[in-house]
Amino acid sequence: MKNILPSWFGRSLALTVLVGSSLGAIALPSAAQSPTQLSFPGPEIPMAMQPDLEQTTWQLVSYRNANGEAVTAWNERPATFQFEAGRVTGTTGCNRFFSGYTLAGDRLTLAPGGSTLMACFPEALAQQEAAILAGLSAVASYDLAAGELRLLDREGSVVLSLAPQVAAALTHTEWTLTVYNNGQGGLVTPLLDTTITATFDDAGQLFGSAGCNTYRADFENTDGTLSLGAAASTRRFCAAPDGVMQQEQAFLAVLAEVASYTISGNQLTLQSADGTTLAQFSS
Repeated sequence: MKNILPSWFGRSLALTVLVGSSLGAIALPSAAQSPTQLSFPGPEIPMAMQPDLEQTTWQLVSYRNANGEAVTAWNERPATFQFEAGRVTGTTGCNRFFSGYTLAGDRLTLAPGGSTLMACFPEALAQQEAAILAGLSAVASYDLAAGELRLLDREGSVVLSLAPQVAAALTHTEWTLTVYNNGQGGLVTPLLDTTITATFDDAGQLFGSAGCNTYRADFENTDGTLSLGAAASTRRFCAAPDGVMQQEQAFLAVLAEVASYTISGNQLTLQSADGTTLAQFSS
């Protein structure tokens, strides 16, 4: 089952969105020119626009650790942030966090939030999560320049650096399972020393590793709906780690219930017909 942490941040963030603008002009003829002649400017060079706070999935690039040092983010399970319709959600790379927010001019106010409570492995990922949640409570303002979002504390020091995340494609991406529904009402992480993958190809075939055996299934994808045929797998027995065969059976059972999917940045979410999250993968 998901557990909810007590609130971990609730300070205001000062936000300023920088938007580029351009002006074009038509050169009028001089007195020496024929009245019928006009001089037009050359092609206008488009100006790069800053990404919008509420229209962008942000991926963590680096974070400030407990010693005040900038540490490169854990890329195998990227941490992400999304601001939309008064709610900020994201993932630390392990657990999901959430909070409400309000915008007033160039200011952003975050309400007290919470997080799920799954154990995070390896230790570097757990340290990243602790730094993110502690860092959010310290943020007082932000700076947006050259496509990078920097969250700053009251002294103007960088707490978190983020960049726009490019969404992965469903097909031709090797997806790695991060959590799955254990059939008992909760999302759990795969066992240590096991890797479960999924790759969708253009021929309507899904294949990958179920943690011990390889598997294959047909799939159909239409406008966000996703239906999978019965999965066939090899029949090798794996004795270690303990529980790996039960995990494999639970994962393959989850695939049979898939009815739709969403992709946010590098995260693929498979859902049942009633919208229940069945599994999440990262690219």
